[in-house]
Amino acid sequence: MAFGFDTALSALSATRVALNTVGHNIANASTRGYSRQRVNFAPAAPDVLRPGLAIGRGVGAASIQRMSDDFVGVRLRNQYGEHGRASAEKEVYDQLERAWGEPGPFGLSGALNGFFNGVRNFAYSPGETASQTTLLQKAKDLSQTFQSSRAALRDVRVGVTDAIHNAVDSVNRVARELAALNRTVTTAGFGGEIPADIRDAQDRLLGELGAFVDVSVSFTATGAAVVTSAGQLLVDPNGANQVKLLKASGPGQTSRLRVGGATVDFQPRTGKLRGLLDLDPSLVQDQTRALDDAARQLIAQVNHAHATGVPPDGGYTALTGLHPLKDLDGDGKVRDQLLNDSGLPFPIRDGVLTVSITRDADGTTQQVRIPILSGATSVGEVVSALDAAPNLQATIDASGRLRVVAEPGYRFDFSPRVNNRPDPTGAFGAPVVAGGRFEGSSDRRFTLTALGAGQIGVTPGLQVSIESPPGTSLGVLDVGLGYAPGDPLELPDGLTVAF
Repeated sequence: MAFGFDTALSALSATRVALNTVGHNIANASTRGYSRQRVNFAPAAPDVLRPGLAIGRGVGAASIQRMSDDFVGVRLRNQYGEHGRASAEKEVYDQLERAWGEPGPFGLSGALNGFFNGVRNFAYSPGETASQTTLLQKAKDLSQTFQSSRAALRDVRVGVTDAIHNAVDSVNRVARELAALNRTVTTAGFGGEIPADIRDAQDRLLGELGAFVDVSVSFTATGAAVVTSAGQLLVDPNGANQVKLLKASGPGQTSRLRVGGATVDFQPRTGKLRGLLDLDPSLVQDQTRALDDAARQLIAQVNHAHATGVPPDGGYTALTGLHPLKDLDGDGKVRDQLLNDSGLPFPIRDGVLTVSITRDADGTTQQVRIPILSGATSVGEVVSALDAAPNLQATIDASGRLRVVAEPGYRFDFSPRVNNRPDPTGAFGAPVVAGGRFEGSSDRRFTLTALGAGQIGVTPGLQVSIESPPGTSLGVLDVGLGYAPGDPLELPDGLTVAF
């Protein structure tokens, strides 16, 4: 009877272990990183009464098995790393997209469209207060959009740096937790038979670590984890080696990592930390540089259009420079300063400064072209050339600003427009009116010659030849029967002529 009771008791004991395990599984059904456990049963060792006669003693719970696959676990850790790297890059790209505000009406393109629409409306009615006010407001909106985009880019750059610090802190935290778990395993004396819950804790921490860096793991005979990343030791039975962040040595340089007392850089192959290091800092710096270049070019073009524009009344009688010229070499003289060393807040480029001088009485225009070499032309040379222009006076006032004044009855501007009265003596035989805006890349002279005699708009077949340079024909203009006198005819390089 005792044997029967022992058998029944073993069945009850094994069943109790199984019920406890089922309850443990149910309780941890939503626990992150938990692996379902299963009880493995085995027959109990029999009682041997005599050779050939043994009585079974029932069943026993031989082991509790984790329902997990180590191979799948390794593959999952690798995928955690790839996902971490991709998610870090995606987050930064999303922030960059929000910084630009594109696509959408509130981004830089929308502000630019609003500004250019304001310019277009102003060009149609430059004298109206409404168009002037609208253009100024659109210009302010564009300026604020540039500033807010740049501030957002700066925040992205700071955010990337902070994210690297946080990622390093996370790696070190997980490494310390793994080291603490190693001490538990070693001191508990499990003898390599690590309880399933502790193995779950090890896998969970290894998965967390794998989201930040690549992870390679092996286990000692006692069950302690030895973790390496990119060939450098992070965790072993003796403890954890901390990852240290070395700040970038200069602009455009990436942050560097070291592990423990290593003398070579730690370069994780994957994970969130790898993705952040790849983005630090070149991507954001390139975006910021592109934004600055766009703003700089727009400012230069707007300033050029403003400086070369002609007021509705036909020109200026006096102008004073906005920015004072500075004596940077300290010799007490401003005129000997080179233009690009005179303290102006914009770059000086090689080219030609065109000054158009118009007589109020008849509207005739005379042009003076002053060559500019950024590295050779001095302030004094420009002032002297302007002062030598007909009917102009140029000086530098007490504050260092250039001042240009026209004589009574004259006006001036800096537009590259052509002389609208190219034949003041009437040598052509009919009034000639030039127009348009010269768009050529270098100076050019056009020679117009009448082919035959007759009356403009009346004589059949009356033509005018075009040569540039002299002797090189560019074609003919029909000004005979069918031509309406005064209608502009197109010339090359954006110019027109009317007879």
